[in-house]
Amino acid sequence: MGWVPGSGPGLFDKAPIWIDQDNLLQPGNELTLQTLDGVIQYVASEVSIICYNDDGTGRPNETDVWSQPLAQVKKNYEL
Repeated sequence: MGWVPGSGPGLFDKAPIWIDQDNLLQPGNELTLQTLDGVIQYVASEVSIICYNDDGTGRPNETDVWSQPLAQVKKNYEL
């Protein structure tokens, strides 16, 4: 579970996210990510993990992808 934008400015709701635990990014790894804002090039500065929002059908939304440091995921999400 994680926080997603809610129904108004500054409001957030809890929603399921998907975490790709099989593909840890090591520092220096480069990856092209598809986000809601378009394609970005991501370079990991620390051990990181790829995350997806849910697509509303119980599957990962592969057009809504981001990376987070693994330490932040462990701190901020219920795994």
